[in-house]
Amino acid sequence: MKIDAARAAGFGRAWPAEVRLLLLHGPDEPASRDIAGQVAAGQGASGTALTELPGAALKDDPQALVAAATSLSMFGDRELVRVDGLDDDGLEAVHALLAGPQGHPVLAVAGNLRKGSKLLTLAEKEPAIAACISYEASLREAPRLLAEMAAPLGLRLDREVAESLFETAAGDRMVMRAELEKFALYKNALPEAPQRLTLEDLAALGVSLGEAELFAPIGAITVGDVEAVVNQFGRMPDGVSIPLLRALERRFTM
Repeated sequence: MKIDAARAAGFGRAWPAEVRLLLLHGPDEPASRDIAGQVAAGQGASGTALTELPGAALKDDPQALVAAATSLSMFGDRELVRVDGLDDDGLEAVHALLAGPQGHPVLAVAGNLRKGSKLLTLAEKEPAIAACISYEASLREAPRLLAEMAAPLGLRLDREVAESLFETAAGDRMVMRAELEKFALYKNALPEAPQRLTLEDLAALGVSLGEAELFAPIGAITVGDVEAVVNQFGRMPDGVSIPLLRALERRFTM
């Protein structure tokens, strides 16, 4: 069944008993990973342990997913299984999961599934699978998007602040969330005591537009997304290692 991003993020607070698998997919993979991070963090805050599986492993071992979902947790009764890189090669594993006994919930990030994907077709018609597609946001959507991300952190953003942060982050939601979390600490902001984020704050602590090409890898490093770091490094041109290290040093100093 199809669900929207707000409902998908809500799985972090309360995972519906009838849903076996939350599938996050679409052309905006950072947005899918951002939602996945919110869900995992929310479940973790309530004492749920996390087990991670690479999607590529399911092609050779389709039973690995159902085995992880029905295993006894070493850290308690509650567990969340996260799969990164799920695609049509994992379809047999998903069928095995649905045919198996009720177990731990599964959170999967699938990237941009092609039209006609068998996995996507199954997800959209199967009530035990919740499928959420993430599209790339535009600058026009920046105020709404940033406001939704900032409110739980106790930040208020004017339109020009939201647009500036969106442009500097090239629309990468994981990077924007990491920046907002940094600013919330800087402003001592809380939901019950919201603070206004200004362009002066962005100028003082934000990564500058001249470092835009370094924004994504720095954001991935600061949030601990190893897979994204490796992918970003693989696409970086020669001669940026020193600027990257200097920008990263400034980020950690902040």
